[in-house]
Amino acid sequence: VVDRARAQAEQAGFGDRVHLSAQAADDLSGLPRDHFDTILLNSVVQYFPDSEYLDLVLRQALDLVAPGGRVIVGDVRNVTTLRILQTAVQRVANPAASPEELRTLVEKALLAERELAVGPEWFTDWARDRAGVAVDVRVKPGSAHNELTRHRYEVILHKQPADVLELGDV
Repeated sequence: VVDRARAQAEQAGFGDRVHLSAQAADDLSGLPRDHFDTILLNSVVQYFPDSEYLDLVLRQALDLVAPGGRVIVGDVRNVTTLRILQTAVQRVANPAASPEELRTLVEKALLAERELAVGPEWFTDWARDRAGVAVDVRVKPGSAHNELTRHRYEVILHKQPADVLELGDV
């Protein structure tokens, strides 16, 4: 994919300004500090091994962002609603299951869960512990009732924002 995108950038005449690479999320080799206006981590944090790795990647990403810039973490799986999601999935997959069977299936699915799910409060707590970082948690827009609109959200971390509106008590 990176090779194809690089070739497309060159064909469009942007080869001298577009630089693409593929590396681990915590490998910042070759990337300048305090340089980028936006870093996007979209639909990848669920593949991180744990919240400690997420913490490492976010700290490093903020080092790369210039003051006033942002790190966007998209498509975050919400641990707060994970049981509800699994219940809906198991109910559809096993329509004849009794309430006890459904409860057992949900518990098994939760125990087998391999993808990282993080509650929105993890990000607000994380940002609170860092000077010069503000957090904006957003629900995914949409009128459909599905996993993306009901059980995932977006996070925008702002580095040294000019204006911060504290909404913690709302």
